[in-house]
This record gives sequence, structure tokens and C-alpha cells, in this order.
Amino acid sequence: MVEELTIEVKSVNIPPISLAMCDSINCPICDTDLSVENGIDLDHFEVDDDTVIYCEGCDINLKFKIVQL
Repeated sequence: MVEELTIEVKSVNIPPISLAMCDSINCPICDTDLSVENGIDLDHFEVDDDTVIYCEGCDINLKFKIVQL
């Protein structure tokens, strides 16, 4: 069974939240660059509470949770 880790994104904006300001999305466990591993174009990538990214190195799903400020 694939493990799941939740990543909170704090924002004043309403979801979906653009990650265009990021250079990469790295796995918090193994530091793999998930934007490269999963072919994610960060200029157009947005996350909301339904976004899940899989890390093959850790065999884990990274689930995003948007926290409104």
C-alpha cells in the first residue's frame, strides 16, 4: 500500500494555487525533484486540495492541503 503525506500550502489566494514562483517541487523525504520526475511544468502547474503527486523514490503520495490565511 502506498503511504500518503500531506503538505500544507498557506495562502491568501483562493485555490487553485499556482506554483509558478517555485524552481522545483522536492520530496520532503528523499529530496527527489518531483517536477522533473513527473514532468511537471511549474509555469502552468496549480495545486488544490485534490492534487496528489507520486514520489517513485519513496513510494509515497504527496497530497496538498490549502490553508487560507
